[in-house]
Amino acid sequence: MTSTMHMDRADKNKVSTAEIEDLRVIPVIFLPGIMGTNLKAKSSKKNAKAVWRYDSETSLLGWSLPSSGPIERKRVLHPERVDIDNRGSIPLSSGIQEQVSAIRPYPSSNYDEEGKKRYAEALDKVMENNEPEKKLFGSRRGRGWGEVAAASYGAFLDVLQTALYRDKPTKKDNTLSATYQKLIDEPLGLEYGPDSLDEECLEVMKLYQFPVHVVGYNWLGSNRLSAKRLSEEVDKIIKRYQEQKMKCHKVILVTHSMGGLVARYYSECLTEPGPGRDKIYGIVHGVMPSIGAAATYTRMKRGTENPESGAAGAVGYIISHVLGRNAAEMVAIGSQSSGALELLPANDYGDDWLKIVDRDGSTLTLPRDLPVKEGGNSEDCLYSGLYLNRDKWWKLMDENLLNPLITTPSKTQIDGDWQIYENLIKDNVKPFHEQMVNKYHPNTYSFYGKAQEGEIPEAHRTQETAIWSGALASSEMGEPPPEPKMNDDRLYLSEISADRTVKDELSPEEQAWKLKGDNGVMYGWVGQRFTLRDACENGDGTVPLRAGQIVHANIQERLAVPALHEAAYRHDVSQAFALRSIIKIAQQVNKDEKMAFT
Repeated sequence: MTSTMHMDRADKNKVSTAEIEDLRVIPVIFLPGIMGTNLKAKSSKKNAKAVWRYDSETSLLGWSLPSSGPIERKRVLHPERVDIDNRGSIPLSSGIQEQVSAIRPYPSSNYDEEGKKRYAEALDKVMENNEPEKKLFGSRRGRGWGEVAAASYGAFLDVLQTALYRDKPTKKDNTLSATYQKLIDEPLGLEYGPDSLDEECLEVMKLYQFPVHVVGYNWLGSNRLSAKRLSEEVDKIIKRYQEQKMKCHKVILVTHSMGGLVARYYSECLTEPGPGRDKIYGIVHGVMPSIGAAATYTRMKRGTENPESGAAGAVGYIISHVLGRNAAEMVAIGSQSSGALELLPANDYGDDWLKIVDRDGSTLTLPRDLPVKEGGNSEDCLYSGLYLNRDKWWKLMDENLLNPLITTPSKTQIDGDWQIYENLIKDNVKPFHEQMVNKYHPNTYSFYGKAQEGEIPEAHRTQETAIWSGALASSEMGEPPPEPKMNDDRLYLSEISADRTVKDELSPEEQAWKLKGDNGVMYGWVGQRFTLRDACENGDGTVPLRAGQIVHANIQERLAVPALHEAAYRHDVSQAFALRSIIKIAQQVNKDEKMAFT
């Protein structure tokens, strides 16, 4: 900044111009989605074992192996046994990798000290270009980038920081970079809000600095605890710049998926030290399950579906296996993870999202058709009648799958494991849902995933309404339908995916139908088999339209993007919307007395 001042000399009419360092900083903080934060085993040692680190498409491959079944997941992926791991990969910026490869080979002789020195200097120069903002804001690792999945977010974070530092408009040069010129020239197609971006909005970019920080969180634990960590990190970030004699007062949050719930809770609901709303200029939400997602239920019942097809099928297959291949693996983690359970549909998701269609066409619609307990209310039914149901086969949790660490579970053991799970629902999930109803920062921008017009591509098909359809089931006569047991008294392997077989009242004609098979074994109808319908509704493969398409007065602008859930921020339209929203949010600084130029 240039400032004019009078010099302390006899001639008061003479003035001098001097450069005064006046840096004003608006940190942009990114929050990842569930499974987007790297985790390590809780340990005081520096070399603690990495538990969940998504550096590349193959870095989590171990979780898809047969050895990583329910037992390993129950033992390792427990919220109290892990910490945030900041040792994740931080990818090189675009074009830097080629520069590194072009550097002369490392000296072959250990005695070539001069060659080593030249190599180190060349490498340092290249790496300095990799993080051009480092001298001003510190390293990217120091700003938390190593805490999150490089495979999901690394490229986006680099694109965002490049746009907010190297390519942003300056006072010295009125020429706009291609990134900003495109934002001015090409409307994104907003559903509401002014679709054009006025060039005057870019003036704020010339006056302020926008370092990109990342705050990960323990996604196995409650989002309320994650919001508390976010509060602490925001305070640290602001204080850090203030201690460096830079002006810094508030931040901008950019979120992905469950990270949006963490940000919302911090902004609007946190009790100690208090809501963070007044420390936030605004929030950008990407593919947030604002009121939950029915896929959380279906994945607890059958495992994670393969969301990809075609050439990307192998990657989708690995991802689905990593998350959990069946109910046994999903329940092992979900029953001890408040974070996962808080993604279940809340009451404001609706009362018609789970349907049980009998073989005769009669339909049970849940949670609408759940009985209200004496002294309770209809809103309690979702939790007591569905999430804490222990009797019906369509219940959320198959209690015999709760603890795979026990080889011969007893009723006492099962009751104890159930009590742990019940406490999570009552103490964490239900209060979290109730506190979050219609709570959004006043300056919120949101985009969500939606397939374009026409047939919905397989990868975009999403569970908005979960439907079980019944049909007659045949089996060996005299044998009852599969009860909840495997070799260790748990469910049959065939009953931990998309099918559940139950006893049923058979008509005389149905009872009379028999078929003799091999070795004289007689088969007939034994009951009813319910099959969970595949995802078929529009969305991003995880979050359906009713949860992603947020309707609220505090949503300033909203955009539908043909992006998939995990890859949401790898889509160029999503990236443009995020940058555009940051620019719009940054206009709030002009109303901030502590930060505005007067």
